[in-house]
Amino acid sequence: MSKVSACVRPIDDVARADDLFRATAFAELYSLSESDVDTLGCLYQELSRNGKTSRWHVLTYAGALVTVARYADANRLSKHVPDGRMPLLPELTAAPSLSKGWRFISLENEAHADVRNWTPLPDQLQIIAVVHPACAFSVRALADIESREDLRQMRDHLLLVVPPDASLPNKALLTWNGTHPDMPMHVMYTRDDWQALPSLDTPTFYLMSGTQLVQTFEGWPNADGVIRMQAAFSQ
Repeated sequence: MSKVSACVRPIDDVARADDLFRATAFAELYSLSESDVDTLGCLYQELSRNGKTSRWHVLTYAGALVTVARYADANRLSKHVPDGRMPLLPELTAAPSLSKGWRFISLENEAHADVRNWTPLPDQLQIIAVVHPACAFSVRALADIESREDLRQMRDHLLLVVPPDASLPNKALLTWNGTHPDMPMHVMYTRDDWQALPSLDTPTFYLMSGTQLVQTFEGWPNADGVIRMQAAFSQ
């Protein structure tokens, strides 16, 4: 497979390596997979050895690294973009007991963040909400959940996660978390960690029983989805 050959041995054809880089970068936008980022890295190194990396290649590869939480590597690449287009990403700290799967990034400040695990509770209902601070529908949904007494059960069992992206909205997240300390947003560590959630559209609400997906609804307002989740908590 051409995707693998770049990492196994050099392509020895700069034009083809560039074509593969562009194709892999496009695929990674949708897959958000570590394997695509690894392939992109091998192609980037080959182009770099031949002096054929442009500013676009640097920004594209750095953005891919951000989607899989390789912030230190992205920061090293940022030195090649002197115009400030790539702000420094926070240093990640992970507990020794951290396990793969259900990982998220909790921002402490612009310079530091912790990597943690979400803990599914067996036979207990929890809600994972895929949101974004720049999504008006997410903000509207969370304002309702925060203020409405009839949505207390949702509020009390809620984890807010932001999908991986080529840029980290750290300032927006810190602002949100500072003004909503009881409903903080966290960033998914990688898409692979959250494969049980079929969609990253915002806002999407997933009702979980342990690691089992019970039901879901998208968008806000969504009266039918809310009623179904409220009924599940009442059973």
